Amino acid sequence: MSEVLEVNMFASKLVTPAAFVELLETSGRKVTLRECELFSNWEYEDHTSWVPADVQAAFQELQEGILISKIAQMHFLVDDRCTGGYAAYKVSPDQFELSVWINTSGLESLQGDEVGADNRSFYDQLTKTVGQVGKQHNFTSAYVGLETSVEFSEDLVEMMRNSHNVFRWILPARPAWIPPGFEVQEEEGDWVVNRLPRSS
Repeated sequence: MSEVLEVNMFASKLVTPAAFVELLETSGRKVTLRECELFSNWEYEDHTSWVPADVQAAFQELQEGILISKIAQMHFLVDDRCTGGYAAYKVSPDQFELSVWINTSGLESLQGDEVGADNRSFYDQLTKTVGQVGKQHNFTSAYVGLETSVEFSEDLVEMMRNSHNVFRWILPARPAWIPPGFEVQEEEGDWVVNRLPRSS
């Protein structure tokens, strides 16, 4: 069964999706841009859409809307069959949320909500990319999961406690609390909170 893999980041600087598209391409995936959208709220008021020339051009066009508190989305295809996208918007006066997602249909190694032998290299590279991009944009937290539900809070512990379907957190500092069934380790200056395999 296909699910939506999500990578989300909260940061004080607006994050371009270019690094995440590049990650898919360097892992052997073909990424084709389809459409950009701007709208005022999740009821899609003041909606506009267009077909972008490339990732950078799309981001430049979306950026102006995001900075005036519009919601921006960019849609793409992976390997000509899997839908994916990017969204960015302000969640507070000094915080942006970036979301990159991909439907895992046809990508068997990315199905399932655990990091294992068949997908570890992808998720480790993803974690490295998130950390590098995050440092450049003053990130406060990032997470990876399937069909996630996370509500932004300035209180990281509260946000982690109330999250659903997250199997990896990537943080710039060691968290004060670790969710039950997770472990924490430092990787290249970031703190990775990873869910333990259920069999352990």
